[in-house]
Amino acid sequence: MTDTELIQKCQQGDKQAFEELVQRYYQKAYATAMFFVKNPDAALDISQEAFLRIYRNLDQYRFDHAFGGWLYQIVKNLCLNYLERKRRKWFVFSDAFARQNGRLREPAEPFPDRLEQEEQARWIWKAVQQLPEKDREIILLKEVAELSYQEIADTLHIPLGTVMSRLYYARKKLAELLKGVPG
Repeated sequence: MTDTELIQKCQQGDKQAFEELVQRYYQKAYATAMFFVKNPDAALDISQEAFLRIYRNLDQYRFDHAFGGWLYQIVKNLCLNYLERKRRKWFVFSDAFARQNGRLREPAEPFPDRLEQEEQARWIWKAVQQLPEKDREIILLKEVAELSYQEIADTLHIPLGTVMSRLYYARKKLAELLKGVPG
């Protein structure tokens, strides 16, 4: 079933259709939130809040835009709100739990392949964080949210050619930052 068909069923009150949407997009929502807030517990809270907002506002969904783009905008706005609260030094519950649970978590079983992949992912993550915001965002939309060029254009309200150009230069900058990284 397509996203459009699922959303139409959701609008008619089909809760299983909404569960299917959540299953399809939860990992992308979480990855997007992690990209912005860099806190697993906060990213989890933000992902859940995003889906609650979507559920409450399904009647406002515009079918001429990709669902993934709509979800991205909601997650991004929630992340920006979280970061603003954090900047103002307001107490954020997920931060407290992250610190508490951080001491309780046991390390994952070390497997050479997984360790190598995790190390490469850390290098990439650090390099992406060094990119200017517009470059980070375009990389995130393409590589993490897995939106098409047209969906990115619709999400950011920019021409398709601009998406292609920004993505090309963002990838070029990222490659430059990753020169000399093992793997």
